[in-house]
Amino acid sequence: MADENKKVTRARRTPEQKIAEIDAQIAKLEAKKAEIMRPIKMKEVMEKASSMSPEEIAEKLGIEL
Repeated sequence: MADENKKVTRARRTPEQKIAEIDAQIAKLEAKKAEIMRPIKMKEVMEKASSMSPEEIAEKLGIEL
């Protein structure tokens, strides 16, 4: 019964609503892609790690000392 309601709801959407929903999905995926494709520079990593203690770094990496 839930599937039937879902089909009816989707059928009632206008083409503009469908396009807006798909555009929102595309924007979300593009943001994920940009996050994944952003190269991490070792210099940035080292700058952030320089203020941390060895214990904090090990904890972040999931290593027990």
